[in-house]
Amino acid sequence: MNNNIKTECVILKKLPYKEKDLFVVLFSKDLGKILAKAKGGLKINSRWGSLLETMNLIKTNLYKRGDYFYITESKVIDTFINIKRDVEKSFIAMEILKLIDKTQTQNSDSEKIFQLLVSVLKAIKNTNSLKEYYYYFLLQLLVLEGILFPVEKCIKCGTKLEPPILFDKKEVGFVCKNCVSQSSEKIEKETWITLKSLLEGNFTEIEDLYNRIYKELFDILFSVYKSKFSIDIIDFEFA
Repeated sequence: MNNNIKTECVILKKLPYKEKDLFVVLFSKDLGKILAKAKGGLKINSRWGSLLETMNLIKTNLYKRGDYFYITESKVIDTFINIKRDVEKSFIAMEILKLIDKTQTQNSDSEKIFQLLVSVLKAIKNTNSLKEYYYYFLLQLLVLEGILFPVEKCIKCGTKLEPPILFDKKEVGFVCKNCVSQSSEKIEKETWITLKSLLEGNFTEIEDLYNRIYKELFDILFSVYKSKFSIDIIDFEFA
C-alpha cells in the first residue's frame, strides 16, 4: 500500500494523546475506519484549529508509518454546522457516528457505508424528517453488511409473506404462519409496509405514522442489532 494517501473522511471522535497530540478516529472513503495521529493537535495555537472537529467531513492527506497513520494536511468539505446547532439533529447524528464506530472494523473496505453515512448526514442537515432518516440509516447499514433478514419471505421456509405478519426474535426475521414459534410476535401490517418503504427510501408514504408503528419498528431493529452486533441502539423519542 502507498504510504501517502489522499482520501475523504468523516471524523467519528477524538482522543487526546499525551500533552500535545490527538488521535482521531476517521471513517474514510478508501480505507474504512482508521486511527490517525494529529501531531500538535492539542496545542492552543494548533494549525489544525477546528478542522478536526467531530462530524466534520474532510479531505485529508495521510502518511502511513509503522502501525499508525499521520494526518499531514486537511481541508474541510462540510462542518454540518446546521446539525451541530440543532439539539435533535445533533443527537441523531452523534448516535449514527457511534454506530459506525461500533460496527466497522479498522482498515476494511467500506466505501458504500461511507457513502451512506455522508448522504444521511447531508439529508439530516436539510430536513425535519429525522425519525425517517434515522431508521433508514439503521436498515441500510444492515443491508450493506449483508445481514438484513428477508422482508418479503419467511426466514425459515422461504414462503411469500402474507398477513398476519409475525417477527421471530430468536430467528431475527419474519416468519409465516406455518413457522410460528414461542419467540414469534404478531406486528402491525403498517409496520411491515413502513419497513419496506424505508428500505426503498420512500418517505412520502410513511408521514404521520402512529407512534406504535415506530415502536414496533424500533423493537425489530433493536433485536437485529443486539443479535448481530451486540449493540443496544438508542430509541428516537423526539416528537
